[in-house]
Amino acid sequence: MTAEGIRQLIDAGLREGRALKERRFGIAGEDGKLAAMTKLRTDARTAQVEDVYTVPEARGRGFARALVAHAVRVAQRVGNDVVFIVADDNDWPKHLYARLGFRPVGLRWAFHRDLAGSSSAGL
Repeated sequence: MTAEGIRQLIDAGLREGRALKERRFGIAGEDGKLAAMTKLRTDARTAQVEDVYTVPEARGRGFARALVAHAVRVAQRVGNDVVFIVADDNDWPKHLYARLGFRPVGLRWAFHRDLAGSSSAGL
């Protein structure tokens, strides 16, 4: 990817964040660099915790737990009635979210078609 492409992705992410009234939270590691982060999106009634991420070398230290808990407290403090997070049913984070008080309320399916090596004749 080019430097221009990266700049465009960053700009698009910032625009999206402003449109969704996004707050970003992070934790610095011992080296002062970002070790973990998450986003909180809210419309003043419903909040979504989004993009919880910890760099591989900082995992297992409770950073994600602390960030999600903090985002939930902020969402409650500003008056949101509902706070949700989307998790992959086949991945471990759903267990962390359950320990933090989240409970499953539904399932969502996403489908994709790998077009590499296939012809579009059957479409």
